[in-house]
Amino acid sequence: MAISDPSVVAFVNEVVRPFADVFVGFNSDGEIRNITWNNVVTQSAEWIAAADGDLIVDGSATDGRTPLSKADVTNFWAQVQVVLTQMNGGGVADVVTKPMVNVRTPTS
Repeated sequence: MAISDPSVVAFVNEVVRPFADVFVGFNSDGEIRNITWNNVVTQSAEWIAAADGDLIVDGSATDGRTPLSKADVTNFWAQVQVVLTQMNGGGVADVVTKPMVNVRTPTS
């Protein structure tokens, strides 16, 4: 039986497919950014020497953004890696890419 209920079709077209695009884009972008994390950030002498509580000097102290410490960034990136690992294991990518509509080119 085909499903033609307009509310279901709208949900698939307006939510599922665009969200699949976001997921696949996140995975592609995340893979590229993970290379930078591994090859640049974690190799920085300043990063290695910094204590977990040391703040990133990115202007956030004066522009209203929440200041981030080395630990904040490390914890965030650990969660990114968890999602990337999940996406690339156990056939998850195949499930997520099937409803994808707009193939995105990863950005650096």
